Amino acid sequence: MKKALVIILPIIYSVAILAADISDMQVSHNGINYILHNDYTATVGKQKGLSGSVYISDTLHIAGRAFIVTTIGKQAFSACPQVTDIIIPSTIEYVYASAIEGTALFRNKQNWDDNCLYLSDCLVSVKSEKIKKSFVVSAGTRIVASGAFSGSKRLRELTLPEGITSIAPESFLGCSNLGEIHIPQSVVEIGEKAFAQTAIENRLSNWTDGVLYVDCCAVATNKKTPSTIVLKEGTRILADKLFYMNKKIEHIVMPQSLKRVSAKSFANCSSLRDIVIGDSVDNIGSQAFLGCTALEKVKMPSCSHYLGGGVFCNCNSLGAITLPEGIISIPEIAFYNCYSLENINMPSSLEHIGESAFNGCDNLKVITLPVNVKEIGRGCFFQCKSLEMIDMSNCADLSIIPPFFAKRCYSLQRVLLPLKLERIEKEAFSEDCSLEELKGADMSVISIHPKAFSECASAVKKRIKTCIYQK
Repeated sequence: MKKALVIILPIIYSVAILAADISDMQVSHNGINYILHNDYTATVGKQKGLSGSVYISDTLHIAGRAFIVTTIGKQAFSACPQVTDIIIPSTIEYVYASAIEGTALFRNKQNWDDNCLYLSDCLVSVKSEKIKKSFVVSAGTRIVASGAFSGSKRLRELTLPEGITSIAPESFLGCSNLGEIHIPQSVVEIGEKAFAQTAIENRLSNWTDGVLYVDCCAVATNKKTPSTIVLKEGTRILADKLFYMNKKIEHIVMPQSLKRVSAKSFANCSSLRDIVIGDSVDNIGSQAFLGCTALEKVKMPSCSHYLGGGVFCNCNSLGAITLPEGIISIPEIAFYNCYSLENINMPSSLEHIGESAFNGCDNLKVITLPVNVKEIGRGCFFQCKSLEMIDMSNCADLSIIPPFFAKRCYSLQRVLLPLKLERIEKEAFSEDCSLEELKGADMSVISIHPKAFSECASAVKKRIKTCIYQK
C-alpha cells in the first residue's frame, strides 16, 4: 500500500485546499492502529501491547467517510508476543507474511498444518526448509500472503485451490526450482514480482515479446518488450504494475479474453499513445494509466463496472473519452490534471463522482451530469479554467453541491441546478467566477454557505444575497 502512495502524495498535496490530506494518517479503533489512505482504504499498522485474540474491523467510519480495511501491513503484530489469534474480515485483500512473526500465534506449533500457517482463509507463512517438492494449498484458501513461500528452494510444483482470489506481491519470490503452477479461474489479482527468481521466470518458453505468461495470466515483463505489444489470446489477468514505467510501449492490443487491468498496469508508460480495452474487461484498477503523458486515445469496453482511483491521472494528452455503461462511480482524482480533455461522455448508470475527479481539466467547456448522479465529491471541477456551463438539471436525487465544486472555474457563466437541491457548500463557486446565470432550483429553500459564491459575478451574488442571510 505504501508504494502506491509514492505517486499519490504529490497529487494530493497540490490540492490540499480541497480536503485534509489523509494520506498515512494513523487512527486507533477498538485498540487497533490503522493507516488511512487517499483511496478510502486502510491498512492495519504496527501494534504494541496487544494480547489474546485480536479482531480487525472491516470498515472504519472517520469524519463522515468509510475506509475499507484491505491490508495487514508488514510486521503489523510482530511486537505483540502475547497475541494468540487474529480474526480477519473478508475485506482483507493483502497480508504480509511478516505481519504475525513474533506472536504467540506464530510460535504455537499447533497452529501449523503441513508446515503452513493459515490465518482464517489466508495462507500467511510456510516453513520453507520443510516444504515438499510438490505442494497442494488447502481448499478454502482465499489469499496467499506476500512472501509466504519466499525462498522455498525445494518447491517444484504447486497446486492452488479453486476459490483463491489473490496472489500477493513476492509470494513465490526466490523459489528457484518452482516450474509448475496452475492459476485457478477464481484468481482476480496477482501482485508485483509474485514469480520473480523462479524456474517459471527462467524458462524461455514462458516468454513472448518480453512478457512472462503463467497459465492465463501475464505476470512480468523484461527489456525485450517491443513498441507494439499484442497480448496473447486467452490472457485473463494483467499483474499489478506489469508495464510500470516502460518507456518503449506506444501501442497495445488487448485480447477479448482479458477480464481485468490491474493496478498501475501501465502507469508512467510515457510513450503509450493509444489503447483499446476489450469488451470483456470489467475492472480497471487504481492508477492503471497514471502518468501516461502521451496517451491520446482510449477505447473503453462497451460495458464495465469498476474504475480505480487516479485511473487516468496526469494523462495530459487525452482529448476525449466515453465511459461505458455499468460504471457507477468516477473515482477520486480519476482525470486529475488531464488538461487536454475537452469531452467526456458519462453513462446513465453513473451515481457518484469522487473528490477532485476533474481537477485541472483546463479544456473542459461543457459538463452535463446524468440523471442518476446522487453524490459529488469535493473539488470535483476545481480549477477547470475553460468550463463555461454545468448542467445538473436532470439529476433527480442530487441534493448537495460540495465545497470547492467549481472553484477557480474562471470561465463559468451558466449553471443549471438540480430541482431537489438542498445545500450549496463553502466556496462551491468562488474565486473570480464569471457566473451570470444560475437557475433550476428554488433558491429560497436552499441552504447556501455565506462564502459559496464569494468573488463571483455581481448579478448572481445579488440574486442569492437575500437567501443567504435568511438562513
